[in-house]
Amino acid sequence: AAQGTSLMAVWSRLIFQMLHAAAPCNMQVFAIDAVAERLAVAKELGAEPLQLTSSSSSSTSGSPSSSGTDAIVTAVKAATEGRGADVVLEVVGSASALRLAFELIRPMGTISSVGVHTDAAFPFSPVDGYNRNITYRCVRDSTPGRLNISLF
Repeated sequence: AAQGTSLMAVWSRLIFQMLHAAAPCNMQVFAIDAVAERLAVAKELGAEPLQLTSSSSSSTSGSPSSSGTDAIVTAVKAATEGRGADVVLEVVGSASALRLAFELIRPMGTISSVGVHTDAAFPFSPVDGYNRNITYRCVRDSTPGRLNISLF
C-alpha cells in the first residue's frame, strides 16, 4: 500500500533538497538513475532507489532492480496503487527523462522540470498533458526555498 503522497525524482544534486522537502510531508520518494553510487546515496537519504539500466542487475537494496523505463513505471505504479506519482521532479534535461516523468505522473499530477531541454521536439504533446490534466512547470531557480514551491 502507498504511504502518504508519492513523489518521484530523476536523480541529480537536487535530490538532497528534494529529500529535505519531502521528509516533513511523509512522502515516498523514488530516485531513478543509472549510476549505482548515486542511488546508494539516495537510499541513505531515505529514497527508494530504482536503477535505470538496459540490462538486469541488482539494486542497491539487494533486490532485483528496475531496468528500462517499463520496469520503472511498473514499480512506481505498484507503489502508488496504480495511480502514478503525484509529483515528478525531472532534473536531467533530456527528452527521455521528461518522457519518463510524463509516464510516471498521475492524472492531475505536477511535473516540475529543472533540466534544460534543448531538443526541437517535446516528448509529449499539449493534448497529452491536457488529457491527463497535469501541471507542467519549467523551473529555472533551484534554490532550496523556490524548489519547495515548484514541487507543488
